[in-house]
Amino acid sequence: MTLGILEPLFNCDNEYVLLNVASSMINLLPDKSINVLEELCEKRGMFSVEARMFLNEWRKGNIKY
Repeated sequence: MTLGILEPLFNCDNEYVLLNVASSMINLLPDKSINVLEELCEKRGMFSVEARMFLNEWRKGNIKY
């Protein structure tokens, strides 16, 4: 049920929403979440920094849900 509600948010134009949905859903939809986070990393601004930090820490195993 949660996937049905949250998955459409991956198509949102708002970077804040994308950062939050991707980081929250990374264990359930890892490919989609990683793609969104990597796209955010390529942009400039605070969401880019947060996405990069999140991915780095997640890949190190420091973030677990």
